[in-house]
Amino acid sequence: QLLDLCPGSCGSNPKEPILVGSRAYFQCDTGTGGPEVCFFDHAGSYGRAFDLEPGGVGSTPTKFVTIDSTHFAFRAWTTTYGLEWYFSDGTLAGTVAFDVCSGACNSTSGNFAAFEGYLMFDADTGGGQGVELYRGNSGGFSIVADLNSGAASSSPSELRVCGTLLFFTATTVAAGREVFYTDLPAGPITLAADVASGSVSSNPGSYTCANPGFLYFIATTAAAGTELYAWVDGTTTLIKDINPGAASTSFFSITAIPGQNASIFQATAPNVGRELHSVFGTNAANLTMIWNIAIGPANAPTFFIQPVRGTSGLVYFGAEHKQFGWEIWATDGNSVWLTNGINCRNKGILTYGVQTLLASPLPTFGTKVFMVADIWDEGKEIFYIDHGNNITSPQMIQFAASAFSTNSITNALDNQVQYIAQDPISRTLATFNSTNLHFIDPATHALNTISTITSAQFLVFCNGLFLTSSSFAGAGTEPGIANATTYFMLADINPGAGTSGTSNMACFGADKVALSTTPSAETELYIASAIPNPTDLIAVSDVGGVNGIPEILFSDLTITVYSQITVTGSVRNIFVLYPGQTVGTMLNISDPGTTSIVTGTPYSRTFITKLNDKVYIRATNAASGYELFKIDGPYAYRVTDYYPGTNHGVNDICAFRGKVYFSGNNAGVLGIAAYNPVSNSVAVVQTHSILPLYLVAGPGEIALFYFSGTVASNYRLYMYTPEAGSKDLMPLTTGSGLQSIRFPTAVPGRFYWQAFTTVMNWQLHSTNYSHPTYLAAVNDSLGLTTPVFQSWTLAYSFSDITASSITFVPTCSDATPGCTVTYGSSLCGAAGPTTVWTSVTANTATAPVALPPTTCTTVYFNVSSRWGSSTYYNVNMTRLPGDSHLSAVTDNIGGINTPFAMNVLSYSLNVLSSWSSVTITPTCFQAGCTFTCQGGSCASPVALNAAGTSTTVTVHVVSYDGVNTTDYTVTYYRMSNDAKLATLTDNAAVISGFAPSTFSYAGTVPAATSSVQFTFTCAHAGCVAHFSSCGGNLTSGGTCTTSLGAPDTYTLVTVDVYAEDIFVTQQYTVNVTRGHDFTQDDAKLSALVDTVSGVGPVFVSTTTVYASLTVSSGTSAVTLTPTCSVAGCTVTCQAASCATPVTMNAAGSNTVIVVHVTSPNTLYTKDYTLTYYRKSNDATLATLTDNAGVVVGYAPTTYTYAGTVASTTTSVQFGFTCGHAGCLAHFSVCAGNLTSGSTCTVTLGASGTATVVTVDVYAEDMTSTQQYSVNVTRSYDLFSPELAALTDSFGEVNSLFTTYKYSYSNILLPSTATSVTVSPACLIAGCTFTCLSTSCATPMAIPGPGLSATMLIDVTSPNTLNTTSYSVQYRAMNNNALLASFANNLGLATTFTPANNTIVIQYTATGVSASFTYAAQDPLASSLTASPASNTVVIPAAFTVTVCAQDPAICNTYSVTWIAAPASNDNRLSMMTVLNATSNTVALSPAFAPDHTTYSAILPSPESQILSISGPCNAPGCSIFVTPSPPFTLSSPGATKIVSVKVT
Repeated sequence: QLLDLCPGSCGSNPKEPILVGSRAYFQCDTGTGGPEVCFFDHAGSYGRAFDLEPGGVGSTPTKFVTIDSTHFAFRAWTTTYGLEWYFSDGTLAGTVAFDVCSGACNSTSGNFAAFEGYLMFDADTGGGQGVELYRGNSGGFSIVADLNSGAASSSPSELRVCGTLLFFTATTVAAGREVFYTDLPAGPITLAADVASGSVSSNPGSYTCANPGFLYFIATTAAAGTELYAWVDGTTTLIKDINPGAASTSFFSITAIPGQNASIFQATAPNVGRELHSVFGTNAANLTMIWNIAIGPANAPTFFIQPVRGTSGLVYFGAEHKQFGWEIWATDGNSVWLTNGINCRNKGILTYGVQTLLASPLPTFGTKVFMVADIWDEGKEIFYIDHGNNITSPQMIQFAASAFSTNSITNALDNQVQYIAQDPISRTLATFNSTNLHFIDPATHALNTISTITSAQFLVFCNGLFLTSSSFAGAGTEPGIANATTYFMLADINPGAGTSGTSNMACFGADKVALSTTPSAETELYIASAIPNPTDLIAVSDVGGVNGIPEILFSDLTITVYSQITVTGSVRNIFVLYPGQTVGTMLNISDPGTTSIVTGTPYSRTFITKLNDKVYIRATNAASGYELFKIDGPYAYRVTDYYPGTNHGVNDICAFRGKVYFSGNNAGVLGIAAYNPVSNSVAVVQTHSILPLYLVAGPGEIALFYFSGTVASNYRLYMYTPEAGSKDLMPLTTGSGLQSIRFPTAVPGRFYWQAFTTVMNWQLHSTNYSHPTYLAAVNDSLGLTTPVFQSWTLAYSFSDITASSITFVPTCSDATPGCTVTYGSSLCGAAGPTTVWTSVTANTATAPVALPPTTCTTVYFNVSSRWGSSTYYNVNMTRLPGDSHLSAVTDNIGGINTPFAMNVLSYSLNVLSSWSSVTITPTCFQAGCTFTCQGGSCASPVALNAAGTSTTVTVHVVSYDGVNTTDYTVTYYRMSNDAKLATLTDNAAVISGFAPSTFSYAGTVPAATSSVQFTFTCAHAGCVAHFSSCGGNLTSGGTCTTSLGAPDTYTLVTVDVYAEDIFVTQQYTVNVTRGHDFTQDDAKLSALVDTVSGVGPVFVSTTTVYASLTVSSGTSAVTLTPTCSVAGCTVTCQAASCATPVTMNAAGSNTVIVVHVTSPNTLYTKDYTLTYYRKSNDATLATLTDNAGVVVGYAPTTYTYAGTVASTTTSVQFGFTCGHAGCLAHFSVCAGNLTSGSTCTVTLGASGTATVVTVDVYAEDMTSTQQYSVNVTRSYDLFSPELAALTDSFGEVNSLFTTYKYSYSNILLPSTATSVTVSPACLIAGCTFTCLSTSCATPMAIPGPGLSATMLIDVTSPNTLNTTSYSVQYRAMNNNALLASFANNLGLATTFTPANNTIVIQYTATGVSASFTYAAQDPLASSLTASPASNTVVIPAAFTVTVCAQDPAICNTYSVTWIAAPASNDNRLSMMTVLNATSNTVALSPAFAPDHTTYSAILPSPESQILSISGPCNAPGCSIFVTPSPPFTLSSPGATKIVSVKVT
């Protein structure tokens, strides 16, 4: 079991898994929400991905398909959308529904394919467009093409990707149902092949891609039936008509042979039934049957074919064979082999092995081919083919926790340590104090002084060297390099005694270093080449001017991350530099989520780490405090929101065991957490009372440095591992006056840090720690611990061991300094080893440890480090008692292999007669057993008795301890090889004197005898016989009735006899001659039909001449089908086969055909003469004239004419004559068809317009047509200035405009519109126009929201004599999205002003229902909605009202805030506010006072509306009632309105 998605006894029923990147997606039911999309990833995370149909029903997703490395698609049902396709990135937010049939209807039938990043699928909108091909991705869906336009469906199906093309079957009116393809998701769609020409369908399918650009498929035509075709780079070929003529071939399991332009398949062929075939390329000669599994015309039993991925040129399949039963076979398209496959238990003549294979194609791994097979008596199991048969199952590995022990702190250096750096490869540690550069040996921790230097600014490691800067004689302070023995100047960047001021350095690529330095006057970031002798400096940043001092935070071979003060000198931003960037360029890291620059902490080299190929940094942006960011390209993605808002959530960070651990503050909860980049999630791993100051990752644990307050004991060191949590080791100092620590780092077996005390200033401190003290590996002579050993797993148990002893080879971890190993042993259950602890050198073998039979033995290992820490491992092993059974018995025949079971002692097998001996190979169930075969060595072959008899072989097995014995017997029946018959008789006395060794017979029967019945018996039981004239195989005593040929012919009957061993055969032949029939002298026809239905209806056997048979001009040939009065006559048509079409003479002429009949006995003949007249197909006109001179220079083969008539001409009359008698003409403007010489009068359109007259001419045969067209233009009088079209810059008037509508009003524009431009287009060429008496390119101003402006357009005719005016009134929509009033039904005190989105209501009791009324200031507001929509809540539930202005893009939401009202009898206001229509305050007279109750308010004369009257209560809880309720309007200037404001 990998996952338990539905914990407990329920099953999650996972289905249809697919792999998308590092995640698997599938359908499952977790037990709480019905079947939904679930996931499992490489990191072990799993569960429900999202819930499309909440509530327990489930969306039941199916048909999962991978689109690319981050997306997949599936089909699911919801109450909102019905059954539709979905496109997803694995999150609910990133899942898009393709709601093709809008609403809850179902649009899809389930045909689909992934193609070029899209899901291609068939769907029906339900709106009358039919089922068509669609495409979709995360941006939505669209139709690819409406192949069958209108409501008819193209019904695309069988979507298959072959190389860069997508093939599918679809239906169109023109082509019927054929194969189409597209090379892009958006189309175009191309007809790949019209196999059945025209609108007839070939119904193609079973598409199989042999290679890109090479597609096999089957299709059906009337001439060839259903057959196999190939499409190769645009050319379609019928490979072979396997069943000749219109008969169809049945195909099954067409499968490409890997690596070749070839396929194998099952097909039904004449005389062989349904058998295995192959085809290479497109040549018919290369389509052959490769195995006739059911001998003769019988069908082979149904079998299946599965390709093997990655096995070039090889295909596996399952089939049932008479001898071997259902088994696994292999073919390369030329030959067939029986694999050493599942080969199940023999059951007499027929054996039954594999029933089904599950998986398509079969997966491969190395040389193994895996399958799920369903076998008799065993059920479905997992098998693979690889020179044997094995069933494997996964093993679960568990980890044990590890413990720490307290160790001491060592003061390694006493004199003011300033910097620490470490080489991660050699683990060498470098330190610098005020005067000396030191190296600390990683093994002994001894301190070595390298050089005396002064004025060092930093210390970092780079490419095997340590970088710093110090004062050099004659050169000032410059960058320097140190190795284990030497320190020297890197370069004199500021030549001479000048100081470069290099503040920090880091590696950049394999041969460069990044420096923050000052070559002249300005400090910026530079790149220097050729370590250790840089020849040039390349400036890469100039951000902050003279203040832009960069601080390098992180640098390696692929990326440099640094912070730099900007020009203002107040913000330190984060930058990144990648190798290969242009000189002088850099990337200012921003957060795409907030589009703000990410800023860091000055000199925060501690707060950055690298995990895999990504750099993580503690930083902040405009939307957050300190959080964890991941740098990727030009962006820093914030991956945590540990303390939401702008609070600081993350302190120090480090990479450890595939995660980024950090100390942080989670809304006041302190501790450490881990960010998992695989699942993009954060988990709190431990909480603490104080915040860890530093996190340092060691090889097997994280050191946590704590500080709180000013008490020295509050500086403490903890160790943390995921297995054991964290443990407080010690205070960081035992002295007094501790004020600060810095620069913590780790080496195997020891942590270092600096501590500052008032007594000794900066000192270098270190501590040894117990972890990691472990083994990297434990190998043993029996292979028990080798595959399962884990350093953190301390106990192991093994049983069923047969060996008498075992040796171990322990290997120490590289992270355990001074590792030593001792071991001992005891019986299981003892408190410890009962033997002496014995030392063993790491990577060498222990002495053999005895394993007594039936006894459990424990071996102990004690691993110790130099620092005294130790870890114990123990291995429990139980040895089995002696067993004399076998785990397997194989033979060189392949009979006993698979059905063997260790507790079944007797077997019976059938073998071919060709086997004269057998060699048996037993395999002990328990190592050390011995065995004999027939009393001798099993390596010696055992002779088999004669064919047709049995031989029993005994295998005698003795257990390794000699106590137990078991005998196995295998009885081999050697099948008979006698393929002769004992008797062969017939009911017509054809066979006379049969003898088994006489194989050919002949005889004659009367002409009246039409069949002969044969009967046979076998010379040896078990044979079968196949008669060439009967289907199938017959057993002894069977009969076969053979139909004879015509009189005067012979029939050859072959009898193939198969011995009990079917590979031994014998053939008998019987030649039966049928006598002469003198009734076959008739040379007449009883019927004669043709393909044009000409002679058939009038034919009479005794009439031999037929004249005036008429055919259409399109009939270029006719085929005659004669029927003889007596069977057996021969007939020719025009001295050739009547199956050959007779070519007709030219249209308009006669063709004479002679049908010559010869009697069956060739003695008599008769001729029939047929005369066919082929109608004319001449559809040209001899003349075409008109009465207005439009048609000039007419010629029969010129089909297009044009001319102009005066504007006063209103009609034209046309006349015509035919090029050949019998034609008809149809004028588009005259009803009916006209005969030669007729006329047609055409009414012309208005002046300035053209009238197109088409003349469709039909030849005598009425199928040949020709069209003439005449374009008559009536001159324009140039006096009608009109517009053909009018558009504006907002697209509002476009669809409303018509030529003869001259006025348009109230065209609405967005409230933000300030101007509009119109674009007129003249109806006739040459007209001119102006807009507001100026150029129409000049925009017209819009006064503002709610205000209108009118555009006047004057159009002048080309002759300037006439003018037409158009007017368009535009109005900008109102943008008022404010409420005018808000009240409640309980009279509760309400504080409401339109300009304030918060409405405050004082309540006196909770749990009471309150309802609300409100109104918008603008009566034209587009919407006014509330939540909840009932306008009623239970106090103090939330209530909101959203107002959208007439311009729906502008909305405003008000929300209710409840406050409890104190008890008070104060019914006064503390202030009264009166607002006008523009929400401005109207002054009161006198000024408001709570105890004054009468006021006046004066509006300026342009204003007329009071929007609201409100005010806060003098005491909480009052209610305000205004009568009349605002808003209201004063009728005219000088008008007065009395308003009552009542306060309760």
